[in-house]
Amino acid sequence: MFRFVLAVCLLLLLLPAGVCRAADAGQGSILTLWPLVDWRSSPQTDYRALHLLGPFGKWEAKGEEREIALRPLFYLITGPDDGAGDILFPLVRTRHGRGYSTLSSLGLLVGENRGPALGGGDSFTLFPFLFYEKSARRPTTVALFPVGGRIIGHFNRDEIRFALFPLYGQTRKGTTTVTNILWPFFALIDGENESGFKAWPLFGASHKTGVYRKRFFLWPLVFDYDLALNTDQPRRIRTFWPFYGVDSTPARTSRVALWPFFSFRDDREKGYKKWDFPWPIWGITRGEHNYGNRFFPFFAYDRDSEKEKLWLLWPFYRYERLASPVLQRRQHSVLFFLYRDRHESYAGEDGERLHRVTFWPLFRYQRYRGVAQFSLLALVEPIFPESEGVERNWAPLWRIYVGKWDRHGNRVDSLLWNLFWLERRPGAVALELFPLFSLRESADDAAEFSLLKGLFRYHRDGAERKINLFYLPWGLSWHGAEPVGTGRG
Repeated sequence: MFRFVLAVCLLLLLLPAGVCRAADAGQGSILTLWPLVDWRSSPQTDYRALHLLGPFGKWEAKGEEREIALRPLFYLITGPDDGAGDILFPLVRTRHGRGYSTLSSLGLLVGENRGPALGGGDSFTLFPFLFYEKSARRPTTVALFPVGGRIIGHFNRDEIRFALFPLYGQTRKGTTTVTNILWPFFALIDGENESGFKAWPLFGASHKTGVYRKRFFLWPLVFDYDLALNTDQPRRIRTFWPFYGVDSTPARTSRVALWPFFSFRDDREKGYKKWDFPWPIWGITRGEHNYGNRFFPFFAYDRDSEKEKLWLLWPFYRYERLASPVLQRRQHSVLFFLYRDRHESYAGEDGERLHRVTFWPLFRYQRYRGVAQFSLLALVEPIFPESEGVERNWAPLWRIYVGKWDRHGNRVDSLLWNLFWLERRPGAVALELFPLFSLRESADDAAEFSLLKGLFRYHRDGAERKINLFYLPWGLSWHGAEPVGTGRG
């Protein structure tokens, strides 16, 4: 107990000495007591940030936006219009905005509330057991699987009803109703000019006049389908699996024989032909804009008018290129995510929008819209390079070094969560190696140098000089030589 009280007293005594103020208070302040406290503010940019215990605790304010975190337990972002939160990411995620709020846990437990502007109502899902939704726009959904209930507007169906599933189930989409008894064995299909019956896996048949006709025998051996009869691309499927199969439209034809040993695709719309024998070992593609050869796992190459892919010694090396009118993308990767180098450019933009290099688990480099960042280590980021949740909740915990800079000469470097940090901008610099020394210089000829958090402190503001010793607020002041070009007189 005595040691705890002594530590608290020392902390309170050292906090005033830990503040490193700019020559002009309007330029902000910095307080560091590594690894307990790190405070930074910049009134010019309306920015304030407090970090506690290195990367674990965070409070940050940028204008009207706030970020609060206790990693990896939770992370909360709030703004004037909306916000988001993570709890033990990716376990629980929340979102809220004007007239709505949502909560999701791994996509299995989902709750949502909508205000009148969005139609009103609320919903709750615990997949696949419980479904509830109340809305002014459609009937109420109440279902407890497998006991019974009704689900409206989900799973690509207008309505789903069931009771003691799989004993009874019924789905409706448009005018088509499918009634299942002992799913998936028996089904009746009924609709406008439509009827059908299924006794799976022995036999099934259904048709809709002028639209489709389907039959199967001894599923999955024999299929006899005619689809999209009311379009200019009717589709014909005939299979006797795995011995033979054909899938044909006026635009393309696919054939298989002794699948997966032989297959052929003739795409008349895109102007290419493709052979696989057997898939995926040997493949050939030829066409006006398409070219490809594959001898798996040693080599694979495919190219069309917009895309290009190359595999060498799968899965060792892969190259991908996309050249569309909107997006230009190139990526090299080794062993999926061990090493990746990605470039992206968008039409109408000057230069690259994105360049990212990751080498698991050592480092990550990213330049996005002129702002670059390099970090050590990178334990998860190469696997989920686009995940904002990983970036917010987990990555700061193991990044022992972070450097960030832009094209205007601004740069920030941090080692071991600000044990050593360096900030530079045109005409100004600030750095600290806790607790040995700190230095700060600004463009208006102000500077401050400190040893051991104020045991010795030297301050300069133009021609004014001051030295403080032993953490005392008073010290020795004098007037030095007038800086050249200040215009003072």
